[in-house]
Amino acid sequence: QTINKPIVIDFQKSNCKPCQRVAPIFNQLANKYNNKVLFYKVDADYSKECKEVLKLNNIKAVPTFQLWFDGKQIDIIQGAKVDELEES
Repeated sequence: QTINKPIVIDFQKSNCKPCQRVAPIFNQLANKYNNKVLFYKVDADYSKECKEVLKLNNIKAVPTFQLWFDGKQIDIIQGAKVDELEES
């Protein structure tokens, strides 16, 4: 079953300086688009399972943002380019 809202996934690591820099902006976007877009974070430093999720999604650098809609990945943004995230 697909979700009829866009989904943004922030693949990150808690000890990553660029990830720490964009975290407040990511949170602001999550608040701004609260009922319109679903926002998730996957922190590779949190657990082995989270690290595996990064591998399964072929994430080579953090932060990386994936945008999904209707069960399909529609965009990927690599690096601390949060301004591109809102444009997408």
